[in-house]
Formats: sequence, structure tokens, C-alpha cells
Amino acid sequence: MITMSDSIKELATAMCTVQANLPTVTRDKTNPFFHSKYAGLDTVMPAALKVLTAHGLALVQTVGQDGNGGTTLTTLLMHESGEWLSDTQPLLLSKSDPQGQGSAITYARRYGVMAMLGLVAEEDDDANAASPAAPKQPQKPPSAPRPAPTAPEPARDYDQARPISEGQVRAIRGALGRIFGQGEAKDALGEYLWVKAVQPKACQKSETEIHLGELTMAEASALIAKLNEELSKKE
Repeated sequence: MITMSDSIKELATAMCTVQANLPTVTRDKTNPFFHSKYAGLDTVMPAALKVLTAHGLALVQTVGQDGNGGTTLTTLLMHESGEWLSDTQPLLLSKSDPQGQGSAITYARRYGVMAMLGLVAEEDDDANAASPAAPKQPQKPPSAPRPAPTAPEPARDYDQARPISEGQVRAIRGALGRIFGQGEAKDALGEYLWVKAVQPKACQKSETEIHLGELTMAEASALIAKLNEELSKKE
């Protein structure tokens, strides 16, 4: 939801100058789920603030709640004249804990700033497109693969209805941590979307959280097999 001061004449004039001087930020981070690059918040924010502050503008982002108890992020652009422009967006939490909220806030802050200012991110090819092709180097023999999380024995007929075991839960959580990170560095949204695509039953109970307890042993074994495939791509 976008709101603004009664007049934004001075702000609009300043933004015309700002957007003429905003750089194209580099995609310096990699998403392990989509195997794609994106511009991190620590790249986007300094690039934006450097130009904004030079033209009498400031940017503030705050976390709040909507009328239904959901978490929101508000991006507020202010001009030294007192004029302002604000946009509030809901946060999609993949897990209702501090790590899940922190990941969602970081994700929303990055896109909130880029949308507000019209920033564009481009993939950094390390000047390869403008440089002569280097001679090919002999390829090193592949290193021994790291051990992947071991799955329980293949599912038998009587496993089809048995609930997921504690060993399977540990194997799945450990593999997800290796792929999507842990703590503040965890890509919680990417983790949720990956599991939802591979094993939607684990995400039917909530639109933001993964519930492994909903799976049977057979379904958990299939999920572990997919995780092993994903880990092998990262080696």
C-alpha cells in the first residue's frame, strides 16, 4: 500500500536527479535453490544511500503488523523539505521463528528499496564479455564427493503409512541446512519454496512453514533422495 504527503513536488524533483545518477548494482550473491544470482542488501543499500543523501533524501525501513496480525515492512522515502512517500508490503515467513523472520525482512528490504528507487541489478560476468577468451586450462580430476546424508532403508510396503522417523527428520534438516544455510544467513524463503515444490504435503498445513511431521516414512525417504540430488549439484 502506497501513501504520500499532500505534496511531493520537491521530492519528485530530487528523485529525477537521483535516478539519473543511480548505478546498476551487481548481482553478487547466489540463490542455491534457483541456481541464480541476485544483488545482496549489503550491495543495494550503500549504492542507494550514497546518491540519496547527496540530494537531500533519506530512506527508512520499519517492521510492523497489519490488521490481521501479519508482519509487514514499510519503506519510507523522505525529502529534506518534509515531503515523503511510503510503501508497505506484507512479509512471507517460511518459518515462525527469529531466523525465519530475519530472512523475510532482509528479502523484503532489498526488493522494497529497489522497487522504490527503480534500481536495476545486473549479473556480473567479471568482464568476460569484453575480454578475449583465455586458453583452456587442463581440468583437474574431480574430487571425492562429500558424504551425503544417508537415508533409511528403502521404503517397504508397510512404511507407506508409518509416520516419519526421528532419524529421517535429522537427515532432512541437516541437508536443508547445508543447501540453504543456517541462522541469519539462512535462505528461509528458498528452503520453503524448494520443499513445497518437491514434497508439497510438508507445506499443506501452513503457507509459511515446513511441517515434516505430516510425512510418512516413504515420503520422507523420497524427499531425502531429492535432497541428495540437490547436494550432488553443489559439489
